[in-house]
Amino acid sequence: MRHNQYRAKKLQEASAKYAADITVFLAGPYIKPKEPAPDGDGITNAHRARYFLFHKIFDQKNITSSLGEHQDLLDIGAEAFGNLANAHNSELLVAKKYSDAVIILPSSPGSFCEIGLFAEHSAICEKMLIIVDEQFREAKSYFSLGPLAEAESKKSRVEYCKYDDTEQMWAIVQNFLSYMTSIKMLKELRSS
Repeated sequence: MRHNQYRAKKLQEASAKYAADITVFLAGPYIKPKEPAPDGDGITNAHRARYFLFHKIFDQKNITSSLGEHQDLLDIGAEAFGNLANAHNSELLVAKKYSDAVIILPSSPGSFCEIGLFAEHSAICEKMLIIVDEQFREAKSYFSLGPLAEAESKKSRVEYCKYDDTEQMWAIVQNFLSYMTSIKMLKELRSS
């Protein structure tokens, strides 16, 4: 038994040593990550969940996170596209070329638009996790039958959970990020 524990510990150490750094694009309702947790009128569970996830991801070793509302994202778009830069082109560029994982909490007009945009690109869908509020699991809407179904058909991972259940949400995200880290490590190994 002691030998198996030793081997498991060695494998964990090796995994941590060779773990790839990944960049995560986190989309959802607008938040101000440098301010205290959102609260008050107009603040939904989705706002709180995205704020929670941003800070949990930000605190992780080997993970860099970005938001659509970050000025850096808009600056990257301006540098790449000049006068043709806008939020649409900037987010598409960052999600497709500079992100190893994309996580979306569909709950606002902007996040619905992002899923519609990203669902048209297999390269993004293959690295995208969409966390839908449990209350909409059985909904037959344009969103569920259109952009969500399209993204899922292109290998996006779709999970349902209550947006106020941060423990379950974090477990889903950790599992996804672990998988995406492994995918990046394998790609790096196979390309060298």
